[in-house]
Amino acid sequence: MRVSTLILFLLFLSGWILTKESIAGDWLDEATREFEEQRLQQLQTVRSKSEIKAFSTDGCSGFQSQSWATLAEVLPGFEKQFGDKPPWENCCVNHDKVYWQGEVVDGYTKRVEADRALRQCIVDTGAEMAPLLSLEHKVSEERLREAFSLTAEAMYKAVRLGGIPCSLLPWRWGYGWDNCAFAPTGKTPGL
Repeated sequence: MRVSTLILFLLFLSGWILTKESIAGDWLDEATREFEEQRLQQLQTVRSKSEIKAFSTDGCSGFQSQSWATLAEVLPGFEKQFGDKPPWENCCVNHDKVYWQGEVVDGYTKRVEADRALRQCIVDTGAEMAPLLSLEHKVSEERLREAFSLTAEAMYKAVRLGGIPCSLLPWRWGYGWDNCAFAPTGKTPGL
């Protein structure tokens, strides 16, 4: 990995500590975009030489769906009370469909849009389910909507950080294609 790429990656990671309102926000956004654009070039190289694999999904990544299913299996009453999968799992599957394909033309913007759509879908699911869940669990609708919003924000930040193209992670942007983590960018170094 070139030093400039490593520096950009470290800046990308540290950016999650800073807020959009900070002075470095615009500069950091540009550095993040530049880093991701390099990764999209690598993805394009792989896409031009391979075929996409059949769609697959793990539901909600980060072992969220698997953990939920395990709790439903081992804790008496959990499945009956909460189901065997997260109530927002369809949001994750729809998000996975976009990530699996991993568009490269305007890929940075498309990934941001997909991540925002995931976040909004979870918020909308919470708003839709709040009245019923409130009655079932004796929790205020406001508190339930807040819990869904917090989950949505945490998942948004996780996919922004962990979903970059050409990472070694299985839920990366363009995961339907061969991994492009070590593919060339198509640019001549130093130009």
